[in-house]
Amino acid sequence: MGAKLRISRATLRTKLLERFPRSSISYGKACTAVDVLSDGEGPPVRVTFQDGSSQACDILVAADGIHSKARASILPLEKPKYTGVTMFAGRSDVMDNLPRPTGEGQWMAPAPTGTFLFVSPLEQHRVHWSLSWRAPLCLAAQLNAKLKDPSTAQEVLDLVTSKAAPYGEPFPTLFRNTALSGLYASPLMEKLPHSNTAPVICIGDCLHPMTPFSGNGANMAFCDAWQLAQRLTDPTHATLDEAVAAFDAEAGPRSTQALSRGAHLLSLCHQQGIRYWLIRAFICIVRVVLGASSFGDTVKLWRFLGRLFGAPKTSEKL
Repeated sequence: MGAKLRISRATLRTKLLERFPRSSISYGKACTAVDVLSDGEGPPVRVTFQDGSSQACDILVAADGIHSKARASILPLEKPKYTGVTMFAGRSDVMDNLPRPTGEGQWMAPAPTGTFLFVSPLEQHRVHWSLSWRAPLCLAAQLNAKLKDPSTAQEVLDLVTSKAAPYGEPFPTLFRNTALSGLYASPLMEKLPHSNTAPVICIGDCLHPMTPFSGNGANMAFCDAWQLAQRLTDPTHATLDEAVAAFDAEAGPRSTQALSRGAHLLSLCHQQGIRYWLIRAFICIVRVVLGASSFGDTVKLWRFLGRLFGAPKTSEKL
């Protein structure tokens, strides 16, 4: 394995768009509904857009995210479920006195209050941070509404900063240096992958939404796109149904495994009280005995302990 590459989604999107002809992309076409036609005349799928227009097609690859309108149209019961954890995130200028791992890689830390802090370098002079804790589902919507109002937006940042108090400086200052326009709250959702049925094929978060604790969201979408393209162009598949079934046979186990890892890690990272201190003491002992010093080694320990100290706190059985 080579060095890890970290890149902001905006930069990645720009780079990808450079390789596509402008004429192949239509903007302002948010999907509102998908209909599978059974009249046998013409293309079997019709996509309706927010502007009132529609488009017929032979195959629809639905990649419209966790709150997919395409998936809701054809599989209304396949809904992501709330994990019980809400995440607040933003971007801030890098500070010289951040812990060393933050400038070189990723930095993460739970607190006995049940919060979990994650900081990662994003670009040359910026870091991405997130702070998460267990909260009612309605909290994210309420705080996002406050963020849209200039008169109440500061209240949200003050709340997040107060939650960072157990970590001490420089993290509260890091949060205060975050632009309000870049702060957002997100309820962490997840869903096991469903079986696709041609001619509508779901990929990415439309197929298997997962939390950041799986550490694979964007990469899973890339894997889905690559493997689906391979299956659709594989001459050994006599029919479209065979190609889709072959894709599901790869994407299903791969994403389910990532969801399971993420569920264990999410549960472990938000422990409180005596369970938190027991886990922390165990990690310190194991790190000393095994000499686990890298970020990757620590993550492996966290995932192992997640399986050891409790069942996944998930909305579905994984």
